Formats: sequence, C-alpha cells, structure tokens
Amino acid sequence: MLDSKTAVALGSRLRQCKNVTTLGVRPNFSDYSHAEQALIEKAGAIFYPTSFYADLFSAMGKKIFPSVHTYRFAQDKIRQTALFSLLNIPHPRTKIFYARRQRQKVLSEFDFPFIAKIPRGSSLGRGVFLIHNDQELEGLLRVDKGGLRSGIPVH
Repeated sequence: MLDSKTAVALGSRLRQCKNVTTLGVRPNFSDYSHAEQALIEKAGAIFYPTSFYADLFSAMGKKIFPSVHTYRFAQDKIRQTALFSLLNIPHPRTKIFYARRQRQKVLSEFDFPFIAKIPRGSSLGRGVFLIHNDQELEGLLRVDKGGLRSGIPVH
C-alpha cells in the first residue's frame, strides 16, 4: 500500500537504507513500470532524483533531496561564483570573461600561470585548464565551439 510517507530514491546512494525504496535512474519516466510510476507519484519525498528529474518533481510540488537549487548550481561555475560572493563564502578569486576578444582583460587581472574553466559542465578535470603562457591562453580562447560562449571563469 502506498502513502505519502513513502520515501523513494532514484540515485543509488540510499540503496542500503531500509526506509527508502531505491528504483534507479531511468532516462525516460515511461521506462519505470506502472507500479514504480505510482510509487514515485505517491512518494512523500524523492531522494537523489538527478538534475533532469529534479526540475520535473519540483514543478509537481514534490519534496526532493537535495533541493532543486543544488542541481541548478552543481555544474554552473558562474552561478556558484555569484552565490559564494553573495554569501561571503571564501573561494579563489574568480573573474568571468564573456568574449574571446577579452585576452587583454584576462591578462590585466591574472599573471601566468592561472586556471581557466569552462563555466558549465567542467568537473573532474574536464574543462579545466592550467594556462602557463600566451600560446596556451590563445589556444583556449580559440575553443569557442567547446563551450566558452558563456565566459571563462579564471582563478
């Protein structure tokens, strides 16, 4: 029997917890069986829903953990930097540059070597660059199609 106290996890972190039913993450909601869909719909809380489902469940008024805001900030260095600044949370000095032509502004703010990151989706070393010299900076600024359209947070 389902009730609003049922806790469901999509992500696997709570699979050992007896009070939570872990279903796993499926790419399409229709990939869940009818019983699993009903369990999700009736759940009082959904844990680790992934960024895709977090917005959907939040729009439905579902309680989720972590919050939808966590997912919105998780892969966005621009938002993270702004939030840290607003909350006075210590973090490396960061500037965001929005145009490839801002090479001189980058160099007026930072001395070599410095770290540059692609603003969204950089993690685990992907999209993170240690810039030692002019040639490496020029190479990075030429990668426009690789995600630098939004700016380059430089630490």
